[in-house]
Amino acid sequence: MVTKLRRTKAPWVALPFEYSNGPVYPGQSAGFLGLRYAPLWVKDDVNAPNFRQNTLGLPSEMTLERLSQRRNLLVSLDKVYDRATRTPAPAEMTAAQGRALELITTPKIHQAFQLDRESDRLRTRYGRNLFGQSCLLARRLVEAGIPLVLVESFGADSFPRGGTGWDMHTKIFDTLKTEVFPIQDRGFAVLLEDLATRGLLDETLVVWTTEFGRSPKINQYAGRDHWPYVYTVLFAGAGVQAGVVYGSSDRLAAYPATNPVTPQDIAATIYHCLGINPHTLIHDQQGRPFEVGSGGEPIWGILA
Repeated sequence: MVTKLRRTKAPWVALPFEYSNGPVYPGQSAGFLGLRYAPLWVKDDVNAPNFRQNTLGLPSEMTLERLSQRRNLLVSLDKVYDRATRTPAPAEMTAAQGRALELITTPKIHQAFQLDRESDRLRTRYGRNLFGQSCLLARRLVEAGIPLVLVESFGADSFPRGGTGWDMHTKIFDTLKTEVFPIQDRGFAVLLEDLATRGLLDETLVVWTTEFGRSPKINQYAGRDHWPYVYTVLFAGAGVQAGVVYGSSDRLAAYPATNPVTPQDIAATIYHCLGINPHTLIHDQQGRPFEVGSGGEPIWGILA
């Protein structure tokens, strides 16, 4: 939606992996908007020493001139295919490839991926792990002009290659204390501090959210299960008041008690802070109208 409505040339970026348990779960891309509005997925290990070369590096024999010539040839072939088949697929692919090419050829954006330009001290402060270095890369991308960055967070650094992540149906107390909090608290706190120190936090909205919470009761395996009725979302920057707690739950943390907020309200607040009217109508491929904010209203109580 941001790419479509703000008409930015720069793509939005998602990292460090898609959420998948075999097939990739839906809801992580552009949906019916099409491939041209999909994110650039950075799936290389941002904590690896050779991260920069793997992600956007070109082979030594591939000059920018040769790359541009290949790009022009591809566009020409796509036009021929499009005329022959009357399908929008080539145009969708061409738009996505064009944004990827811009990342490679725009020096400011290309340099943003060079994490080795940061001091060892700052990289260590973020945490030498997948989440910490992803937060650092997110800051660099925002600083370079990327309009939207998604950092998929699964808690423990080993996830999804193993470990429980945030989905703690067993041993929740030990997992939080030893695996999740040391990584998450450090990376998120340093991100906010770094943005503020650089003068970026006032114009950058940081949102930490999830699709559901955890059950108020501990199960038989010393864990907590899925619970959609109440959970916490954190907003910072971009006109959000600091230190404000909006709403409350009942005494069991089972259901909202005051100022309940819906996922649609969360979306509307994000759009509002991005300068997009949440009541803006867009249309799907069948021409059906949808509000970008799905009928939600900005949470005025948290905004300055």
